[in-house]
Amino acid sequence: MKRLKQNSGLWQYLKEQGLLDTSGEERKDATKAYRKLYLQNYKKEHKEITLQYGIAFKRDEAELINKAASKHRMKPSTYIRNATLAYTNQSFLLITPEAIYEILQLLRRYQTVIEDRERKVEKSWFGADRKYKELAEAVKEMRHQMEEAMLKPTLLLEAIKMAIANNPNFKAELNAILHQS
Repeated sequence: MKRLKQNSGLWQYLKEQGLLDTSGEERKDATKAYRKLYLQNYKKEHKEITLQYGIAFKRDEAELINKAASKHRMKPSTYIRNATLAYTNQSFLLITPEAIYEILQLLRRYQTVIEDRERKVEKSWFGADRKYKELAEAVKEMRHQMEEAMLKPTLLLEAIKMAIANNPNFKAELNAILHQS
């Protein structure tokens, strides 16, 4: 039979039962009983940590959710969870979050390459160090703006308020557009 680790729960259980040095049916039965008890405790702890909700949808609603989930490359349950959390956090679900993270990773890599080259360039080379610093800052700012735009875009109302604050003529233009329709 396999040798047990002394710090395992099974080893402790068999020691308490006095079956540590035995082998055969008694030990097998004790091992099965331990695994059953362990699984019960695990499920009980899991239920305490996670809450589960049951939701019923009409067929047309379920088809709509299935289409959206496949568009996002998720299972319907994962899509419902992510969409709910995104709505609650006032953020947005992206069609392909992997693509966004790849773009952000590329920007991070370019920023690192520029910073490495900046360190290697000699200071006497006609201001090249300043150009590298400016380039590194531009890439860093671009990465930050992309993270904000892709992962937490501004809400329409906030965008309108910012546009009115930045451009006093925007309010009149917006009113003209609204009165046209």
